[in-house]
Amino acid sequence: MNRRILLFTALTLVFTATKPLLATAQKTQPPTIETSKNEIINPINGKTLRWIWQEGMYGGNSYEAHFQQDGHVSWKITAGPDAGNTATANVYKVQQVANDVFVVSWLQTDGYTVSITINMTTKKIYGAVSARDEWYPVSGTLEGIE
Repeated sequence: MNRRILLFTALTLVFTATKPLLATAQKTQPPTIETSKNEIINPINGKTLRWIWQEGMYGGNSYEAHFQQDGHVSWKITAGPDAGNTATANVYKVQQVANDVFVVSWLQTDGYTVSITINMTTKKIYGAVSARDEWYPVSGTLEGIE
């Protein structure tokens, strides 16, 4: 009986002594899950993608977007009714949702949010461009990745 009390007391002391250390370590560690996903399964990091929207508000426009390694994205419309327009976003995020299928999203400085799903196998892109009171579904084709 005394052994059980002694063991319980020893374990309590060890747990009490290490609990603050564990809490501090958890607070100071970087978000490794997001970082590892960005490095491992981000097929667009540092790449330039070209696509054309075939349907939706922006149908007929060809885009070229550069997804920089620091997390910024900048794009321009290279052909179509809105050719010459450009924009930059401070950060983009990528999430893999299936084999060769990724959701990419960014908030532009003009207040629009762009969220697109890219199927790398079929080269199809679906998404939406939205602002506070606006929402425009779009779909198109991935033309190239450099």
